[in-house]
Amino acid sequence: MSEVAKPELVQALFCSPLPVTADLPVDSIRAEIESILKAQESSGCLCDVAQEAGDHPETYLDRIRWCISCVQKAYPQVGAA
Repeated sequence: MSEVAKPELVQALFCSPLPVTADLPVDSIRAEIESILKAQESSGCLCDVAQEAGDHPETYLDRIRWCISCVQKAYPQVGAA
């Protein structure tokens, strides 16, 4: 995978169909993110994240926090840029 900053990884995971669960294996997280990034421009993910925040604020915070946690676990070496 080319250089991708953590915010883009978080956005990609947010756009995935994975349910918010506490304990996903790192390999599953990485595979899902890479699949989303190949299928969609990161700016498209950002638009989807913004849309979900507006449409479903009651679930947005839980999902974005989960995504951040998963990305930190799966990509500890990637910078925040």
